[in-house]
Amino acid sequence: MRQIFSNEFTLTKRHLGLLFLAAGLLVLASVLTAEWLHAGGFGTVQKMGALLGAASLLIGLTLLPLGDQPG
Repeated sequence: MRQIFSNEFTLTKRHLGLLFLAAGLLVLASVLTAEWLHAGGFGTVQKMGALLGAASLLIGLTLLPLGDQPG
């Protein structure tokens, strides 16, 4: 953790991809959990959340192969 806050730390495309993957999984899991708990049906907001989660996953997957190049 100390390394992240140092002046020499560089956020790479792989790090950014992992962040996007984690965010996408979190959003998709929360949308699907809300639906599983019968929170009033799969409405417009849940559709937008699922779309944003899927888009975040796709962006993260495309950034991972780019490796350790700085963003």
